[in-house]
Amino acid sequence: MGKRKRDNSKYLGIVIMVSALVFGMFYAYSLYKWISVHKNDPEAWTWWVVVIPIALIVGFVVFFVAWIGWVIIKPRPKSIDEFIKEQEAKLARTTPSQSDSE
Repeated sequence: MGKRKRDNSKYLGIVIMVSALVFGMFYAYSLYKWISVHKNDPEAWTWWVVVIPIALIVGFVVFFVAWIGWVIIKPRPKSIDEFIKEQEAKLARTTPSQSDSE
């Protein structure tokens, strides 16, 4: 059950990350089209006061949401208990037992 839940959250992370990146590309393309249409308009410079902060905010939100998706996708680190058990098992395999030395 835990593995299945992990797989579902991995798919959710992929959906979140891809959706954010697709939205970011759509926004960048629409901004590019707006600039190409209005580049010769003498009053278009007044819109830069609005466009630059909004573009920065949208870029930050897209980056942040994509990062959340990435965090969901990547494997979870081991807990301290799992790490200690693994190290003890390694130590037990590498060191000879006391009965062998006597």
